[in-house]
Amino acid sequence: MDWVRFAEATVVLSGAGGLFELFLYFGFVHLRLERAFGVLPAVVLTAILYVPWHVGTQLPLEPDPLFGAVKLLGVGLFYQSVFSLTRNVLIIWPFFHAVGVMIDFAVNLETLDRPAIELPWALASIAAMLATVGAIVLRRRALREDS
Repeated sequence: MDWVRFAEATVVLSGAGGLFELFLYFGFVHLRLERAFGVLPAVVLTAILYVPWHVGTQLPLEPDPLFGAVKLLGVGLFYQSVFSLTRNVLIIWPFFHAVGVMIDFAVNLETLDRPAIELPWALASIAAMLATVGAIVLRRRALREDS
């Protein structure tokens, strides 16, 4: 096993992809659906949206794409339920998300070359996302101090 490619691929997909997924699904989609429809519909609707998000990444790795879609729906329901109960994305990433990415690659080792090539872009994306979060936190603090 090529542990370097495995680590690079995990950083790319769990780091950059995982953080973006958290911001998109939990910080934006889930919270807006919850505000509009309530907790349970938000969990279900966001989990349903989680499936097409993985059409180009996860489903091609599955031997049976229909079963893979059902599995992703279950994963989405689980993640969304945990987020609804805890209101904490750090419980999902890295504990659930990163482990899921590593398991996917351990099962599909031949797919490691593609994401490993993207490591520099992934690291830059992670840095940009963390800088954005930092800027938002600083801006909110400044606004609180002004009021």
